[in-house]
Amino acid sequence: MPRPNARLSLARGSGGLFRKLFAAFTLATLLSFALGIGFYELTRSDAAERNADSSGFVAIAQALQESGPEAARGLIARSADDVSLRNAAGDLLAGTADMPSDAASLTIISAQGERYRLSYQIADDTRPSIWVPVLAGLFVSLVISAIVAFYLSQPIALLRTGFHDIGEGNFGIRLSDRMGTRVDEIADLALEFDGMADRLQRLVATQDRLLHDISHELRSPLARMDVAIGLARRSPEQIEGSLDRMQREVERLDKLIGEILTLARLNSGVAELNSMKLDVVDLLHAIVEDAEFEARARQCTIDCRLPTRFVVNADGELLYRAYENVIRNAVKFAPSGSVVAIKGNASANGLVVRVCDMGPGVPNEMLDAIFAPFCRVTDRDGDEPVGTGLGLAITRHAMERHGGSVSAEPGSVDGLGLCVTLYLPACEEVCSDTPRRT
Repeated sequence: MPRPNARLSLARGSGGLFRKLFAAFTLATLLSFALGIGFYELTRSDAAERNADSSGFVAIAQALQESGPEAARGLIARSADDVSLRNAAGDLLAGTADMPSDAASLTIISAQGERYRLSYQIADDTRPSIWVPVLAGLFVSLVISAIVAFYLSQPIALLRTGFHDIGEGNFGIRLSDRMGTRVDEIADLALEFDGMADRLQRLVATQDRLLHDISHELRSPLARMDVAIGLARRSPEQIEGSLDRMQREVERLDKLIGEILTLARLNSGVAELNSMKLDVVDLLHAIVEDAEFEARARQCTIDCRLPTRFVVNADGELLYRAYENVIRNAVKFAPSGSVVAIKGNASANGLVVRVCDMGPGVPNEMLDAIFAPFCRVTDRDGDEPVGTGLGLAITRHAMERHGGSVSAEPGSVDGLGLCVTLYLPACEEVCSDTPRRT
């Protein structure tokens, strides 16, 4: 059975999440490096300025020694450091009056032989600590990590909520529309979740409908048997007719239960196929031979053209029931004097069998529905549905269990009739396909 929501494609967001995570962590790394390089450039600039300040103090001392205090005053006024110039008596000549106790002092004798005391203290070292780039890089990493964590945790929280709702039986929840415009593996996971929820919803609805139909189908023959028992009690002279009626209902009930059990076994998918090597063409001829008795009673004929052999490993009982349901349905709905055509074609890919009748046909909107359990059409006179409605459902499951398929389409004669095509893949050997007529 084809998967619903075939538009789901993992290729759409393949690798998208990896690319986004890779880009995020790369960005964090680059920003951290940028901050480190900026810190290095900043401290190098500060060191150059300090070297320049030291060179300025040397210039002051040189000017004082060569030209005297007047020349030093101008340089002291432009200095960024705390500098004071005093004479031998301790009088302040220029600069800062209150020098710190840890200020460095230098005695300089000018060219005129005068003694001066030059004190200085370099401005406080304002270089940023080594922890500044570390903390800045950590901050950048935390910000980006928080963004990535939110980007990942939000959709995962939605998925968790979705799975919780599914577990509570709310199969109507859908998540793909709540993922926004993101295109990555998580968005694809949301699409897959929606597909899963849709399949579960349809499966549960099908199971509920199946249980309802089964209870109805089981109740009907039981109700008719109850009526027959009541008639027999009220009219003992009609007891033989009532017993015949009850026997028919018991047979119908037994057949219905058998088909329900077969369908349940196939639908569960846990039952193993009883595979054996068999010739499907011989199987088909056996079915046609049995169906010809019913066809003669309805004054119609069967035109069967099949290949000589088609040997596979398969479950003979399941295949027999699959083909028999389709062929007997065609005979059952074929009008008097018509022909039921059965044509087979074997190839390296498999065996294709096409069964066509000229009966009233099936509306186009029901061509797929007739393979659902308990879907029935009325008989020729439109009086009541024919059969249990499980035969074609068993056919579909049996063919699919063997890797094949079954489909229906309208007949080619004035819209009348129905053609059912059954495909069985080759799994071992395909022999000559020379047609043989029965």
